[in-house]
Amino acid sequence: MNKLVYFLILLLNICAQGVTVIKPTEISGIYGHLTASFGPSSGNYYVNSTLLVFLKDNRYGCLSNSKNITNKIVIVERGSCSFFTKAKNIQDCGGIAIIVGNDVSSSIENNYGYIRMSTINDEDKNEIKIPSVFIPNEEYKFLSNDASFEETVVTICKDGEIIDPSDEFKYYLHKFEYIVLIALIMIILCICLFMCFKMCGCIDRCRDINYRRFQMNEIIEVEWSELVGEEHGIHNNTCAICLSHFGINSEENSENIEENIEENIEENIEENIEENI
Repeated sequence: MNKLVYFLILLLNICAQGVTVIKPTEISGIYGHLTASFGPSSGNYYVNSTLLVFLKDNRYGCLSNSKNITNKIVIVERGSCSFFTKAKNIQDCGGIAIIVGNDVSSSIENNYGYIRMSTINDEDKNEIKIPSVFIPNEEYKFLSNDASFEETVVTICKDGEIIDPSDEFKYYLHKFEYIVLIALIMIILCICLFMCFKMCGCIDRCRDINYRRFQMNEIIEVEWSELVGEEHGIHNNTCAICLSHFGINSEENSENIEENIEENIEENIEENIEENI
């Protein structure tokens, strides 16, 4: 489980756009970070293309008399004083952001080198107005060494914020939110496809019914008479069913049979019409 979390965090660091080194190109790239619990929260700060400085005489940021850091990002090392004190000193001396690097190598045991910086007193949180972020020891060495010898320009923004490795529940909850979102999108798409399929089926059925009604309306009713038969050359001098063939002499029985035959014919005609419709 720990190895999986470590691998996912590395992927986050690669994909993030957090502490981004723009210059020099030898160490340019993306460095993931954790924003402190005091000062501006993740998403509420953006320090773009700013000079990064490393104070050799104040490497821990515990001194309150740093010079030449106005409108610059300062990188310091963890230790000697509290995180709040470091941020407060850099802020008071004119710095616009602070990067704190871990003083021990990254490992699974120390949450891969990331720490969520905080204060003892909640009242002190509002005193810090500059962004304060924490990076692992390996990244700190790259940045601090390079900033000591040549001009280094970096950008700090919200997109580089990683999830605290020590909070596995929050990490997996964050991933679960994406899974739920994707599942909801898939469900909505399935519902839309189903509704489209049903609508197409209804349209086809309505079209077939209208077509059959149109065909029925095209049928012309003709009142039969001998005159009509003569006009169309239809002559029928023999009956289709002769009652005399059945040996029926009674006129009353003949009438009943004729009525039954007419009823059967009408029922058959109605059934055929319903089947065609």
